[in-house]
Amino acid sequence: MAFDDAVEAATVFNWLVMGRPLNEVMLLGDDAIPDASSQRRHAELSVRVFLASVAVPPTDAGG
Repeated sequence: MAFDDAVEAATVFNWLVMGRPLNEVMLLGDDAIPDASSQRRHAELSVRVFLASVAVPPTDAGG
């Protein structure tokens, strides 16, 4: 998947990072606020998922 629109790509990335933690806190309250290591793991996973989704496979230069 390639994004032609940087704002669209940023919006998708934002919700990957914020979606789960925001939902949990909204539904469960302050007790659901993740600790720093959980936040870091979630952010790292979000980055990996996003980058995998926009990766462009190498072209075959041998033709």
